[in-house]
Amino acid sequence: MKILVLLSRVPYPLEKGDKLRAFHQIKRLSEHHEIVLCCLNDGKLHKDAVEKLKPYCCELKIIPLNKISILLNVIAGIFS
Repeated sequence: MKILVLLSRVPYPLEKGDKLRAFHQIKRLSEHHEIVLCCLNDGKLHKDAVEKLKPYCCELKIIPLNKISILLNVIAGIFS
């Protein structure tokens, strides 16, 4: 089965609980399923992130966000 995993941030490096949980869930699910990972990144991407996630994902899409666009979207959301 193909499973789409949507995350609000890249699950690597394993420094916080949500990243740790997501990484190990992906790792475990990849044993019997194809994983398509789509996650947001609002900062500098860790140099090993893609290398560590690629063995567990058949597709990996990291969507970059910048702070200015986030701020503009928040302001637009307030006034709409």
